[in-house]
Amino acid sequence: MTALPRLAAPAARALAADGLTTLEDVVAAGRSHVASLHGMGPRALALLDEAVAAAGLCEEESPRGARGQTEV
Repeated sequence: MTALPRLAAPAARALAADGLTTLEDVVAAGRSHVASLHGMGPRALALLDEAVAAAGLCEEESPRGARGQTEV
C-alpha cells in the first residue's frame, strides 16, 4: 500500500472521512469522486495526480473500485 502525499488539513480530513487512506484507495474511488469531496481543492488534486503517476498506479495494477474510474 502506498501512502498518501502530504496534503492540506481539509483535504486530508476529507479523504480520511471517506475511508481513503492509501493511494490505491484514491485510485479505486476515482478522480471525480475524490474531487467531489468537501475540502478537496485543485492543489490537493494536483498533488494526488502527481503521486499516482510517480507510484505508477494504473488500471492494470489497481482494481477498479465500486465508485468509478481508476485514474485520479
